[in-house]
Amino acid sequence: MSSSPHFITKIVGRYEAECADSRRVSPKEFLDWAEKDLAAGDKRGQGNSLGNVKRALHSRIDQIIAKTHVQFTKDWNPKRMTTDQKLDIIRELGIQHEAIVDVLTAVRNDYEHDYVVPTARAIRAHLHAAQLWLEKSYAAYEFRSVGFAHLPLLGIGTGAKRPNGSAISIVRFGEPQRVVCFRVAMKCVLTIHPDGAEETVEFKSLSAKEMLQLEAPFIREALAGGCSVSVDDPSLTDLLDRYREWVRDTRSRNGQPNGPANGSQPIRSETNPTSSAAGSCR
Repeated sequence: MSSSPHFITKIVGRYEAECADSRRVSPKEFLDWAEKDLAAGDKRGQGNSLGNVKRALHSRIDQIIAKTHVQFTKDWNPKRMTTDQKLDIIRELGIQHEAIVDVLTAVRNDYEHDYVVPTARAIRAHLHAAQLWLEKSYAAYEFRSVGFAHLPLLGIGTGAKRPNGSAISIVRFGEPQRVVCFRVAMKCVLTIHPDGAEETVEFKSLSAKEMLQLEAPFIREALAGGCSVSVDDPSLTDLLDRYREWVRDTRSRNGQPNGPANGSQPIRSETNPTSSAAGSCR
């Protein structure tokens, strides 16, 4: 069933508190350091400036990739990921990256391979390109990790947190449809069908490529304006429980027998046809 135009969102994001580690350097801080390094006016300052431009771009790319679920897959190893592989990921997410390629290619060829420091003017151009892309990345490419995809959400209200940690006070759903839920706490992807049937696959049974194929379309939807609601993990679990109950109640009202949404039957592992491993997503 296709999404109704009066649904308030297509993608429900997963809210996480920002890292409070004061030792962590942000992409913007790297660019600020690059500005100061370049102002020194000597070869050392120019080399350091170029290095900090590169670090700013890499750290922002890593920030973006960290919001996907590829980091939980069976073959993910961030220390072995090349720049080209990272660029392939953000390309799949629909994020423009031409400026990054130009800057990183220039850094690699002129400085890291030939040990030649570009002119101050060239470094300034790289710095400006990095600044512009960084600004655009936060303005146009910022998104939350996907919690739910295609949840038929008509309305949601929040209030004080309850004992279960959820802040959801009231929620309204439309007709049940195929919903995909990324459950980080359980490390699995759960699919709930309109008839209440559920399928699950563990993150670790998927390759990074398979996870990206599954998740990237939802992220592209979110970036296109399809995500207007984000909830934390306890609220995400609460929302899932409420939707399961809604599916059961809807089927009861329609005189249909309840499916396995009540958790009494095994869950099939068919979310991704390339995977055969199954796990519990309760």
